[in-house]
Amino acid sequence: MKRILLILLLFVGVFTLSSSNQSYTPELIKKRTINVIPLGDVPSQMLNDITQSIKSFYGFKCVIQNVVDTNITLLSANEENYVAGKILREYISLDYYFIITNISIVDKYDELWEMWGLAYCPGPTAVVSFNLLDDDGCSNEVLTTRIIKVTLHEIAHTIGFKGHCTISEKCFMNSGSSGLRELDKEDIWLCNSCKTKLERL
Repeated sequence: MKRILLILLLFVGVFTLSSSNQSYTPELIKKRTINVIPLGDVPSQMLNDITQSIKSFYGFKCVIQNVVDTNITLLSANEENYVAGKILREYISLDYYFIITNISIVDKYDELWEMWGLAYCPGPTAVVSFNLLDDDGCSNEVLTTRIIKVTLHEIAHTIGFKGHCTISEKCFMNSGSSGLRELDKEDIWLCNSCKTKLERL
């Protein structure tokens, strides 16, 4: 089974957002607009779910940009995966970008280390790949929940959240080092410790 590098990942839930009744909208950054870029074959419903989750949880405006076809300059040496760091550098600017792709993303030092997501911390750019998030043949509903958790996790890093949660297995700021099983235990929710940490940034 492929190893997964989980430096900056997120995970699971579905739409427990409404049940958790939790959001994060600090005054200084709530006006942020995030450009959501589909890199490759990304279903339109998935894009809508991602943007809605970002808006609901963080209060950020999201704008879905045009689809970007395969960019060979971002590929790894074997041309089978994207290098996460290359994607971040490609879209670094004064604007904010969230890139979602159906192609695996890997660490530049080891192409066997596939990631769910990576982000500048703090910074303007994050990327998430859903290629590994349905490795177990999960339903579309479960896949959507996983993508939302990883997305919100990476957005937190762009705000400046460093490290990962060690308080609650239900908090989406866990490292995900135990894979999909750990991700599926998480809710679309921040524990009080992580929520406080984020609010102080």
